[in-house]
Amino acid sequence: MKPVRKGWITWPPVIIVRYWLHQSNTYMNFVELFHRWLLEILVFIPAFFLFNDTSSILMSVIYAFIISHTASAVFNGHIFAMLCHDLFWLSVYKDKRKFYLYVDEMNARLERKAPKYMAGAVFFGSLARGEFRVTSDMDIRFVAKDGFINGVLTAHLVFVERWHSLLSGFPLDIYMFQQEAEIRRKMDVENEHPVSIYNCGEKIGRVLPETRSYSEFKKQYDVVTIDGQ
Repeated sequence: MKPVRKGWITWPPVIIVRYWLHQSNTYMNFVELFHRWLLEILVFIPAFFLFNDTSSILMSVIYAFIISHTASAVFNGHIFAMLCHDLFWLSVYKDKRKFYLYVDEMNARLERKAPKYMAGAVFFGSLARGEFRVTSDMDIRFVAKDGFINGVLTAHLVFVERWHSLLSGFPLDIYMFQQEAEIRRKMDVENEHPVSIYNCGEKIGRVLPETRSYSEFKKQYDVVTIDGQ
């Protein structure tokens, strides 16, 4: 996420409300939107029936939407990325080594799971350039293999990683991509020096030839991670 502009838009209540309302719905592709809204509906339906006995249909819909959308913001959002990058209130990953330890653990999780529906996981931005600040977050994109089912499964793995980052307090900015055109439209590939922390097949090398391996990245910036290397 980019730093917010100066003025009223930087006020904490404005940032929080904007985050709650938007939740990057205009940024996601239709596959990830399908997954996110499916999860919201699964929360919305029982919440609606919970209030339907004591409230009007309209108020039940409003209450259920508030609950389901808030749950989405908390459990399927980027709360700590917002706090660290936009509000500067809270970051438990201000230490560079601790930050990179989390990245290394994510790399280990992906290698252990070895999801065959995913072409790879690539991170971008200042982290990929070896630049770390106390307000740094991790901009990572999971790239799905071709096909709708592969996309949905990758979107679900993105959700799992968001859960993990929430429980860890890690500032993670993560989405699912599927097509090269989307990657290059939404990310500044040429200047953001992408780094792959998981690769399955030839798709990543084909659509992102600029990508470096995670081992190359660690050697280039002398990153000390969980294995002490």
